[in-house]
Amino acid sequence: MVSRSHDRDIPKGGRVEAVPINEELVPYLKKAITASPSELVFPNDDGTMLPKHTALEHVLRRAMRRAGLVTGYVHKCRRQGCGHQEAAPHANPIDCPKCDFRLFRVGQVREIRFHNLRHSTASLLLMKGADLAAVQKIMRHQDPRITTEVYGHLQTTYLRSQVERLRFGPEPADRSGRTSIPASAEEQLGRLAAGGASEPPSPAETRTALRLAAPFTTHLLPDPEKGHAPSSRRGTAGKRSRGLRVVGARGFEPPTFRSRTERATRLRHAPKRVSAPSCQI
Repeated sequence: MVSRSHDRDIPKGGRVEAVPINEELVPYLKKAITASPSELVFPNDDGTMLPKHTALEHVLRRAMRRAGLVTGYVHKCRRQGCGHQEAAPHANPIDCPKCDFRLFRVGQVREIRFHNLRHSTASLLLMKGADLAAVQKIMRHQDPRITTEVYGHLQTTYLRSQVERLRFGPEPADRSGRTSIPASAEEQLGRLAAGGASEPPSPAETRTALRLAAPFTTHLLPDPEKGHAPSSRRGTAGKRSRGLRVVGARGFEPPTFRSRTERATRLRHAPKRVSAPSCQI
């Protein structure tokens, strides 16, 4: 129960709340409570409360350095008057190039604070599939937008794994190397590729089998074997084509126009028609 904050009788949120504790953290808390000389879990050496302005981030960084959670090392020369130092990604011993003295290595850790652990907790819970409402309650946020927009830092690999949920084709092959194609489609594909066929299956037959295997696939490109229906726009019936040509290929987006004389994606050219002279008898 979070019921107070240092010397205040109530937390800064103005209410007392319960925070669930992960079961993997319970043994560490029990050990800290047993070793504590007072009723406080993490007191000072004499059992009293730590000062309000204690730099806990320095304690955290020293613990990370002792645990080997470093991003690199800085090798410093401790000989008086030298002052040489150089950065290295390893902890191998290095001699000073100036005075040939053995350099002292110091591990470099990320400059994080205990408050950054709240960001890590919210991000990991969201990427593990925890419910947003539950994460908001755990973080004790009033607005869920604070949880998602400020504390929810989603990794790129997680975003890619989520977008891979949109699968419209056959499922990936299992351990036996077989894909999860329906029985009817699999039999049809096997019949098309069976021995004795002198010619490969036609594209139409292959598309039919694949359509059975992936019924929800959207075909964006037109079928080249199918004919195009005549234009049904008003005023075009019974008229000859005036030789209009479309310059440039269009994509899936509709063409856009900037002005009457300057076209963005489609240009048209209409050649002049010369009428034949009339003869009179």
